[in-house]
Amino acid sequence: MNCAEYKCFIGFNGDIPSQFNPARAFKKLIDYIKKSNRRLKTVVQDKVLFRGQIAGKDLILTALSPNDATINYFQQTQLKELYNITGGIEKSITKPEPNLQSIVSLLTIEDFGVLFGADLELTKDAELGWQGVLQSKMISQKASIFKVPHHGSENGFDKDIWNRLLTSNPNLGITPIKTGRTILPNPTMINELLNYASNSHITTNPYTDDAPKHSHDVRRAIKSTKLNIKKLSYKLGHIRFRKDFSACTLLSCELFGTASHLSELVVV
Repeated sequence: MNCAEYKCFIGFNGDIPSQFNPARAFKKLIDYIKKSNRRLKTVVQDKVLFRGQIAGKDLILTALSPNDATINYFQQTQLKELYNITGGIEKSITKPEPNLQSIVSLLTIEDFGVLFGADLELTKDAELGWQGVLQSKMISQKASIFKVPHHGSENGFDKDIWNRLLTSNPNLGITPIKTGRTILPNPTMINELLNYASNSHITTNPYTDDAPKHSHDVRRAIKSTKLNIKKLSYKLGHIRFRKDFSACTLLSCELFGTASHLSELVVV
């Protein structure tokens, strides 16, 4: 997103006051970063983002995406968007396949690996999405822990690709989503994930309707503020994996709040 095309896209559209404007959120982020005097690190495939040590062992965090093909595809997409907007062909701002730009990263500690799947999806192109991740030259270790991509949706699941990146029966961590009628993971994927890895956990059950109801006085107070306040669709939980590398202990999993084993998820 550091290309000239994207900077122009933000410049053209960053101030359009619409909740459906993706450029507006990025402009806020860019402005915040400028004020904080933080330094940005550009991420590309096979770039080492962090090196350190834990218990005398090398700890390395490496980006597995985006690759060159993804970056080129994104730049061409933004160039087309700019042409459409400046040429007056369309007024709306679209978000073409935003998850293809997700940053997948691999944390390795000698023979132990943790894979962070972000929101990356599968594509029919051999160089984009999860297929592009397999082009990495830095995958030296299969991961025992996997943050499942895109809330456990079908478009991020591929057994053949996962088998090349993960150990047998890995520990899966899933963050669900509930927006309107969309709930992920769906019942089919819950079974798929459990069949793939028995050690699957989820931060909360999105199928329960346990959001507390506001009283009449609270609703009236919110309305008087003229603020757009949105209630969370469900409570949040926390999955924590631990391993003592100084003592070579086995991996443990701790659950907090509404987090549970995926098998306990009840679909109603």
